[in-house]
Amino acid sequence: ISLGLVGSEMCIRDRFSIDEYHGLHYSGIGSGATNLLAYTASFGGGFSATLSVEDSLERRINMSTVGVDASGVATALGDATAAGTARTSRAADIVANLRLEQGWGALGLSGALVSHTFGTTTLGNLVAPGDEYGYAIAGAARINTPFITPGSNFQVTAAYGVGANAYVWGNAWAQSGNGNGNGGAVGQRLGNLTASDVVLAVGPTGVISAELTKSFSVAAALQVFWTPRLRSTFGASYAAADFKTGLAFAGTATTNTRLRDYGVFSVMGNLVWTPVRALDIGVEVLYSQANVKGLPVADATNAARTTKKDDQFVARVRVQRDF
Repeated sequence: ISLGLVGSEMCIRDRFSIDEYHGLHYSGIGSGATNLLAYTASFGGGFSATLSVEDSLERRINMSTVGVDASGVATALGDATAAGTARTSRAADIVANLRLEQGWGALGLSGALVSHTFGTTTLGNLVAPGDEYGYAIAGAARINTPFITPGSNFQVTAAYGVGANAYVWGNAWAQSGNGNGNGGAVGQRLGNLTASDVVLAVGPTGVISAELTKSFSVAAALQVFWTPRLRSTFGASYAAADFKTGLAFAGTATTNTRLRDYGVFSVMGNLVWTPVRALDIGVEVLYSQANVKGLPVADATNAARTTKKDDQFVARVRVQRDF
């Protein structure tokens, strides 16, 4: 039994983590350790299962608000508090996984059930939405490749979620929803794309509906140990956000600065040296590109231009000592 700040037990990222500096987008624990109560059962032969009840606070990403007309088409975008409705965390996330560890590698299958609860609106005749429930599912595989060099391996992960983006995109996307986390700020020229779990749609009659965002991610990486103390990882990922039809704006940046269906592709490579135990010195290069779907938007840095994509290169040097 696990209790306390020990990290999410759902996360295939715990067991299938890619050795990179948080520039890729793939299923993971969202924003790090969280309070939880978990039980793991081992059945022999490398097979185990975990059930976990977790604090949901660190697993929620943003909330956006739109106004919609009588036909259900988005007409205006406002701040998340514009509808006078606050999101609260009354229920914990329910998380489970299955793992198989063998000499050839490992397999993992996991899922999470999340809830979104909203406080009572304080503005006029607006009616707050009821509770909404989301989910995420993820799978991963790690194949050991000793025929390349001892310790080398290949990994692949995929995830899909509804209203649970932190479980799908991992911690690479900033919780503010307008950048690429430690990877920089890809997408800012597209008007600060959001990764909101929930979009509050305020209808013409004053009724607020909570629409959950769909998300998807897939990633793959090859890790090679050149020597026992020198290793490299080469990886790529693709992640996408899909808002409910009608809520994703099709106009220019004057009517849409955030809420657009989009995808982010990233590719990276690094070289890490471990001169002594628990000390890593590494350098990494990352390229990311964000693309919006539908019509182009006005370039956030130059309103005279329109664009459908934004990209960036990032290089890092990292020294890490574990204790």
